[in-house]
Amino acid sequence: MSQYPGGYEDAAMKPKSGMGTGGKIAIGCLVIFVLLVIGCAIGGWVLWNKYGKVFAQYFEDYVPVQGQSFTVNETITQPTLYQAETVTINGDSHADLAFLGQSAIIHGTVHGNVDILAMEGFTLAEGGIIDGNIHVPVAVQTITISSGAVVTGDITGLVAESVVVEEGAIVGGQITITVETRNVAPGAKVGEGIPDDIRALIDASAPEIAPGTGDEGGEGG
Repeated sequence: MSQYPGGYEDAAMKPKSGMGTGGKIAIGCLVIFVLLVIGCAIGGWVLWNKYGKVFAQYFEDYVPVQGQSFTVNETITQPTLYQAETVTINGDSHADLAFLGQSAIIHGTVHGNVDILAMEGFTLAEGGIIDGNIHVPVAVQTITISSGAVVTGDITGLVAESVVVEEGAIVGGQITITVETRNVAPGAKVGEGIPDDIRALIDASAPEIAPGTGDEGGEGG
């Protein structure tokens, strides 16, 4: 006669009750995911409370845009302060921009200045153009000017780790920035101005009437 209920002769043969290893792993992954989401939300809230309210007063004329992440494909027509973990600018901008968060990348053309506030990394992607200056009022870990990207003005301010200007990139002005590592590739151009052909292309993409000039009317009498 079996020593265990169900006719099993030893405990090893008895089906185990409860959740299997796979189920436990799945629940563990779910818990980790939930904790990561909560951590990101708390991190964004802390970032805003630590830096956002301070910087907002210096950008009172900027339109504030807040959220977890943004991808902007349309044309930006007003000065805008993006307060988000990640921001991707695919469209063009006819106004100054400022970024507060973890990372930002610009693929389009910005006719204006860019302020980078308390970020891990900022990238001007290949083909991206900033027709103005980049200013870093507080420490940012890394600034990357990718191959084929153009900054017509200066890069100024503070950077905690590195500024990378890749081969084929152009910075028309000077890089006067406090940085641990400055990596300017041999094929990059810094401080030599903007070649006439590139300047012509940038001017051709600029708005016909610069915002705030007061020249919106037609020809004078």
